Amino acid sequence: MNRLIIIGNGFDLAHGLPTRYSDFLLWYFKKSVEKLTKVNGQIVESKDSNMNYLVRNSIYQIIDLIKEATSIDDFLKLIKRFQSGLDPGRVKNTINYTNDLLKAMIDLENKGNWVNVENLYYTMLLQKFDEADAGKEREKFKQEVVTLNNELNKIQSLLEEYLDTLTVEIDQDLRRDFEEIFFGYHDFRAHEAIDDEEIVDGDPVRVTFLNFNYTSTLDQYLPNLPDRYEINQIHGRLKDSMNPVIFGYGDEKDKYFLELEELNENEVMSHFKSIKYFKTPNYRNLLNFLKKNFEVYVVGHNCGNSDRTLLKHIFESDKCKLIKILHHKNMDNYIEVVKNIARHFDDKLMLREKVLHFKDSDFCPQVR
Repeated sequence: MNRLIIIGNGFDLAHGLPTRYSDFLLWYFKKSVEKLTKVNGQIVESKDSNMNYLVRNSIYQIIDLIKEATSIDDFLKLIKRFQSGLDPGRVKNTINYTNDLLKAMIDLENKGNWVNVENLYYTMLLQKFDEADAGKEREKFKQEVVTLNNELNKIQSLLEEYLDTLTVEIDQDLRRDFEEIFFGYHDFRAHEAIDDEEIVDGDPVRVTFLNFNYTSTLDQYLPNLPDRYEINQIHGRLKDSMNPVIFGYGDEKDKYFLELEELNENEVMSHFKSIKYFKTPNYRNLLNFLKKNFEVYVVGHNCGNSDRTLLKHIFESDKCKLIKILHHKNMDNYIEVVKNIARHFDDKLMLREKVLHFKDSDFCPQVR
């Protein structure tokens, strides 16, 4: 039997890397604030391709506090002070967003909601589709999609720049915990009766890490390993022209997906993951791996709908014999992942047959 280990953003977070979208937003806004310049005692206008600051009041103290903010929540509170100005009687400072997708991300953060830019992009695409009349508004819709795609391109570029600034030194205790999960002895006979030729000394014949992250954290676990271990960097790597970053939405089962395809407008499909997968052999390599019996470990991936097309293919395969979820040390997290996985199964009996029940011991290690 083979093993497929699905690696998601929770794996980077477990190593202490600030890879949430809220971390990225904080980095971007602090970077944009640093562009504000002082001329003759006044702070003047600053622009980039996503937003403009226009500062009419000299409020150096707030600007300095903004630069020192350690969370996006604190930053957004300071931004509100920045916009109102210290003196209510004076002209207010302004921030104008020229990237509607970025503004929507900030609006979600302001409401305390979790941000997933890929889901948000698809939601905004559908909103534009719903607002467009099939006849008169067709050209307007096409232009709005071009604008939205460019906005996502800008955010992707910034996200890649941010992730490239991150480095990780793996704690030795954490390394040992993950190595036990990845490379420790696991007897498949405990799961089901399988043929002896599917076992090599109790270990899987092949182990593929299906890495959805863009970072290189996982690489540090895999030097000088036997040939049966491999990484499939399914969504690409930073600064790798042969394996470029794949960013977008991937739920072909969504009821509106077919309607969008039938518009016969290629721009609409520019950020569909199912199209972008053709850029590399990664998806084909995964399909080849799935031809023999395998089990799945889910490590730090929420298994949400933005990757539904791919995950559904894996989980519903008749070669997939079981799914083990490494939770964040509590049942609530485990159940949330199960809910997401359930959406990928048309046959709920198959879901219950494959997903292993909750165990306290099946947790994802975290940096101490």
